[in-house]
Amino acid sequence: MYNTIKQLHIELTDLCNAACPMCIRTNPKTGKAQPWLLKRELTLKDFQDIVRPEDLLSLEKINFCGNYGEPLVARDFIPIIKYVYSNNPKVNIEIASNASARSEDWWWELLEATHKKPFKIIFGIDGTNQSQNEFYRRNTNFEKIVNNAKFFIENGGHAEWQYLVFKHNEKDIEKAKQMSIDIGFKNFYTVATERFWSGDYSEYVYKDQKYRLERSTITPNYKTYDSDKKIKCFAKAWQEAYIDCLGFVTPCCYLGLYLYAVIADRPVDFHNQNELMTIFSEMDLKRLQGRGKGLTQVVKDPFFSDLLLMHEAKKPERCYKVCGAEINKKEYVGESI
Repeated sequence: MYNTIKQLHIELTDLCNAACPMCIRTNPKTGKAQPWLLKRELTLKDFQDIVRPEDLLSLEKINFCGNYGEPLVARDFIPIIKYVYSNNPKVNIEIASNASARSEDWWWELLEATHKKPFKIIFGIDGTNQSQNEFYRRNTNFEKIVNNAKFFIENGGHAEWQYLVFKHNEKDIEKAKQMSIDIGFKNFYTVATERFWSGDYSEYVYKDQKYRLERSTITPNYKTYDSDKKIKCFAKAWQEAYIDCLGFVTPCCYLGLYLYAVIADRPVDFHNQNELMTIFSEMDLKRLQGRGKGLTQVVKDPFFSDLLLMHEAKKPERCYKVCGAEINKKEYVGESI
C-alpha cells in the first residue's frame, strides 16, 4: 500500500472535555461519556517509539484529530509537537479542536513551540454565543474559546473556523463568518453532519433534560465520486496512515475506529460494521501495534496489502461506503477569507 508515508492522522487520546451528543464517545441517553471508553493517551515516549526520526523526515503533513478524543487535552501534546518539529521543521501540522481547554500560559507555550512553523488549528465553533454553540458542543465555554482564539491569532497563530450547521444555527452563518473575520481567522467554512442516522432529528439528554437536534433546512453541496464505482482508498492515494491512542496503526481513522471497538468491546449498530469487527477480532492485533516496532515496520504487515486485494472486490463494505464511487458525501464548501 505504501512507498513512503507522507501523511499521518493521529489520535493522541480518547479523552475529551466536551460531550457532543452526536460524537461516538457520548451516550446520548445520559449525556455522559460511554462506559466502554478506555481513557488512554499516547505519551511522548510512546510517540517517539512509534514515529521515529527517520519516519518524520519523509512526512509532509500530520493531522491531530482522531475518533474519540480532543488532542489539546493530551498531557504530552506540546512535547510531541516539539519532537516533530525538531526532526522536520517543514512538516505541516493541523489540529482539529473544540478549543475550550487550557490556560493562557499553555497557549503561549504552544505558540513558542510552533513559531514560524507550518501549523494551524481548526476551531470547531458552532454558534455565535454560548447557548447556540453549547447546544451541540456540550461542556464547552464560548467565551473561553473566543479568548483562546484571539490570543492565538493575535500572537501569530494560524486559525480557521469550522461551523457545523444545524437548524438551530443556520440563520447565523453570515454573522459567524463576520465574527471570524473580525477576530482574524484565516478561513471560515461550514460543514453538514450526516449523523442523523434515523431521520431529520436526533434526541439526546444533557444534565437530565431532553433536547432535540434538527437537521439544517439548507440543501448541502454534493461531492460525487467517479462513476466507475471502485474503491478509491484515500489512504493509499495520500500515502497516509492512522495511529490511534493505543498505538495501533491502520490505513485510516475509519478502520482504526473498529480496531479500537474490538479492544474496548464497543457495540456496533450497522451490519456493514460487523465485517471489520470480525476481521480485527480474528487477527493477532499485535501485528498492528506500533510500540516496539515503529511505524515503518508495521505498515509492511500483509494486512495492508491484503486490504487492497479486498478493495478489488469492493470489500470491506465499510471501505466501499467511505471511499466507494457509489456514495455521495454531503458537505458545505466554505470560502477562504
